Amino acid sequence: MDWRHQAACRDHDPELWFSGKPYEQAAALAICRSCPVIGECRRPPTSTTGSTATSCRASGAAADTGSNDDPRKEIL
Repeated sequence: MDWRHQAACRDHDPELWFSGKPYEQAAALAICRSCPVIGECRRPPTSTTGSTATSCRASGAAADTGSNDDPRKEIL
């Protein structure tokens, strides 16, 4: 089974991970912290097909904002 089927975030709105609202960012982090597959999610993509980069939310905000300082790295 693909690890993404076990992800805690699978039933949540993806926009939650890219919100500028502190309470939404906190909710996204709480979801990630409880995720059984966070290790797989944070792993860099290994191929162009089924790339984790297209589905992983834990690493997306730093790329989205252009910042290399993602505060979630400390928590996750």
